[in-house]
Order: sequence, then structure tokens, then C-alpha cells
Amino acid sequence: MDIITSRYAGYCTGVTRAIKTLDTVIKENRAGNNIYTMGPLIHNPKVIESYKRKGAYPLNDINLLKPGDSIVIRSHGVTPQVMDFLKEKKVKTFDATCPFVLKVHKLAKDLSSKGYYIVLIGDKNHPEVIGIKGNINNENYVIVDSVEESAKISPQKKIALLSQTTRTEENFKLISKEIAGKIKDEVLIINTTCKTAELRQNEVAELAGKVDIMIIVGGKNSANTTHLAEISKNIQARTYHIESADDLEREWFKNLKLAGISGGSSTPHEDINEIREIIESF
Repeated sequence: MDIITSRYAGYCTGVTRAIKTLDTVIKENRAGNNIYTMGPLIHNPKVIESYKRKGAYPLNDINLLKPGDSIVIRSHGVTPQVMDFLKEKKVKTFDATCPFVLKVHKLAKDLSSKGYYIVLIGDKNHPEVIGIKGNINNENYVIVDSVEESAKISPQKKIALLSQTTRTEENFKLISKEIAGKIKDEVLIINTTCKTAELRQNEVAELAGKVDIMIIVGGKNSANTTHLAEISKNIQARTYHIESADDLEREWFKNLKLAGISGGSSTPHEDINEIREIIESF
């Protein structure tokens, strides 16, 4: 079987930065202090388990932290209120928030301070979205994730549109078009979708149209990986979202000639290579 692997599969720069930050903290932890990450460092169960074995654990309740503990802020970022809490707790904090996500934080803060009603496109329960909305003044915002939801927004005098970085550009454009007609005086549309994610999504769409089967590799709890699988599934019905090589089934590839492989921003290159080798063995 012939295989085409996505050029953009593998860790994005934000995830790479977070991984390097945690590796450095572990290496320099000579005093043996507790090491935590703010929730799972990345949405990849296999990677998270490997870090647990190294003594770094995901933490969901920051009230459990003690002075002297170390915590790494993952690429999704956190609210300013959380950062203030960590400072008060005298916790060693290492901020690995993706620079592009931090840019959205700043935009949300600046625009809301200028009186804009913020429409944030994304998943209201996603940690990145929670971090962004923490920068908006006076609860002057709404979070939507579909054209149907955006249709319910009441008219505003001036409004600014921002997006969760991992949302698709197509979704951003459709919602922006729906909302633009509701504005009385001023609408500011800022496309804050991640360009790397956009390249990855576009490549998956192109690849799905060429191959007989698509394999999307990454955590089932990864938003960007799930979006890749959805994009691919809409084009190639034989699309399978797997977390590891253990999920592969030989029968999927029977009588097929060309397979495509891609992965989310939390998927290591070695996972992609391992899956490619196994498919080649079929």
C-alpha cells in the first residue's frame, strides 16, 4: 500500500514550547519539589502517562498547590485571575502559553476596555476559551460556535469578533458573515485562527480527496485533532480517528491502494512514523 503523510503532522510550535518547558523544569528540579501541569499539558494520553513516570502530574484543582511547588501553564493559557492566585500561593510558575494565544488574550483585554462587545467563536468549555474570556471586562461578551448560535445575538452598537485559535477558518467566516449584519455602527472582525492549524486543515482536506482511506492520529479529547477528523470525514468516508497504533485494524485497508495520515498538534512525529510503518506492513 502506498502512503502519503501530511507535511504538517506533528507538534505545533506552541506544543513544542510547552514540552521543552516541562522537560527543563523536570531536569532542574534538584530539590525534588512537586511538579504539576495546569491540566493535561497536551491532549495526548500517551504523552501524559510518560510524564507521570517522570514525576510531572496534571493538576485540575489549583487549591491543592503548596508553596514551593512547580507548575507549568500549558499552551492553552489561563485567566489573569489564575496567574494572580499562583503568585499569591508562592508557587513556581512556568508560563508556556502559546504566544499566538497570548496575542488573543491581549486583543480581548484591549478591545473590551474600548467598549467593544466581544463575540468569541469557540467551545465555551475549552481551556483556551476560558483563558481568553478571563481578559474581557464586565462580562461584556458572548461565546458562540455555530451560525445557529450566532443568529441569536442581539444587535450591538459596536462589536469585535475573535476566535479560538484551533477553530476552522471556514467556521469563522460563516459566523462573521452572520453577525456582521447585526451591527449598528461598527464591527471589527479579527481572524485569530492559528495559521499553522489552518495549513494543517487545508492539507487534510486536499489529502482526503486523493486517498482511499485517511488516518487521523491524536487524542480523542484534542479539539484540533477532532476538527481534522471532521474535515476529512466530510470528504473521505473512510476516515478513522485513532489515538495510537493499537487502534489500527487491518481490515480497514483491505483492497485499498492509497492511504493518507495526518495528526493533531499534540501528536508526536514518532507516533505518525510508527503508524506509517504498521500500515506499510499490511
